[in-house]
Amino acid sequence: MAIAIQTTQAQWLGSVVTTGTTYRSGSVGIGTTTVTAGAKLQVTDGILTVTGNNTYGGPQITLGPAPSNSNIWGMECTPNGLNFWRPGSGQPNPGNYFLYLKHSNGNVGIKTDNPTAGLTVNSNVLIGNPATIGLPAGYKLYVETGILTEKVKVAVETTGNWSDYVFDKNYKMLSLPEVEAYVNEHKHLPGVPSAQEMVTNGLDVASMDAKLLEKIEELTLYVIRLEKEVKDLKQKK
Repeated sequence: MAIAIQTTQAQWLGSVVTTGTTYRSGSVGIGTTTVTAGAKLQVTDGILTVTGNNTYGGPQITLGPAPSNSNIWGMECTPNGLNFWRPGSGQPNPGNYFLYLKHSNGNVGIKTDNPTAGLTVNSNVLIGNPATIGLPAGYKLYVETGILTEKVKVAVETTGNWSDYVFDKNYKMLSLPEVEAYVNEHKHLPGVPSAQEMVTNGLDVASMDAKLLEKIEELTLYVIRLEKEVKDLKQKK
C-alpha cells in the first residue's frame, strides 16, 4: 500500500507494513516531523476539518478504549447543532443528547436538543460538592452555601394559594383567648411552622409569605373588632 503525501506537510513515523488498508503501528504528524510521545495523530499550526456524513448522521468523532457503542464518548455535527453523547447511550439521537450546542442561536442544552434559553437543562441541577450534599427528592435545583441575587420573584399556582380567603365572611378565626392558649402550649402561632419544623423541612418562601400574610390579615380583623368594641363601650358611658 502506498500513500502519497508531501513530506513538508505530513510525516508518517513508524512501520509501513500493512494488513489490507490498516497500518499496524506508527504515528502521523501533519505540519510537523516530531509527534508527541504516545500520540497517533498530531496536527501542528493548522486546522483539522472533518466533513461528510455516516450511517448515523455526522460527521462524528468518537473517543473510547474500544470501538464499541457501550464505552465511547462521541461528538457529532448535525444540521442544527453540535451534539455530545455519553458512554452507554449508543449512537446519538434526541434521547441521549447530554450536551447540545445549537447553531442558530448559540444556546446550550443539557439532555435536550431544543435549548430555548442560553442554558436549558432537562434534568436536575446540583451546584456544590456532591461528596457532601445531595439533591433532595422533589426539587430541580440545589445550591450549596446560598444564592446572591438582586431580585427574586416567586409565583403561586392559584388564587387559593394566597391569603385573601381570610376576608371571606365564612372564614373562621380563633378567639384571642384560644390564640393565647395555643401560644402558651406550643410556643408559636397556630398554623405557623415551629423552629424545629423549620430546621427539619426548611422554608417554602411562597407558602410562608402566604401564611405570614394570613396572620397579618387576622390581626387586622382582630384590631377592627377591638376598635368596634371600644367605640361601643364609649357610647355606653
